Amino acid sequence: MRVEQKTALLVFTRTPDPGSVKTRLLSVMDAQRAVTIQAGLLQRTLETARASTADDIELWCTPTTQHPVLLELEDRFSLTLRSQGGADLGERMCFAMEQALQVYRHVALIGGDCMDLAATDIDIALEQLGAGTDVVLGPAHDGGYYLVGLSRLYWELFAGIKWGTDQVLEDTRERVAQLGLRLYELPARRDLDRPEDLRYL
Repeated sequence: MRVEQKTALLVFTRTPDPGSVKTRLLSVMDAQRAVTIQAGLLQRTLETARASTADDIELWCTPTTQHPVLLELEDRFSLTLRSQGGADLGERMCFAMEQALQVYRHVALIGGDCMDLAATDIDIALEQLGAGTDVVLGPAHDGGYYLVGLSRLYWELFAGIKWGTDQVLEDTRERVAQLGLRLYELPARRDLDRPEDLRYL
């Protein structure tokens, strides 16, 4: 049952196994170092999340939630572990949003690797949704986005997008405009995905 006015923050991550995370960094470092970086960014993200006004935090994982690091984070940050479902990132985000919006009034979804995410970014996103904004986006410098916030599911925002390219943000903006939705954009932030991003870490 939906809880009126209650908010949730969904954090997306991959299970921290060597060779399966931060694969675009493997040209400049070994797999264990990539895991260490990913785990550190995820911990920082959850610390930021806990400092925000979101009522509940859910950590959405793929391919499994059964990993010692994830189980430790579940206990440390009092969050809920959930499994991502879907063939690509768009389907997985759409599924998570659909599940959360059955329970929560306003939902924001973020990745676990935004280097300069601030609690105020999350707070402003939830405030904007509460004020009637349809879609909140947090633009990333690489052409994607680090946050999407909704109070109602619009599956069109997640279908047919070329994930992992520098067109994700622009394509999503176009979908928002086509649907006639009210959009609010947060300050641009930086994800860590590519070797050239490491200098900002």
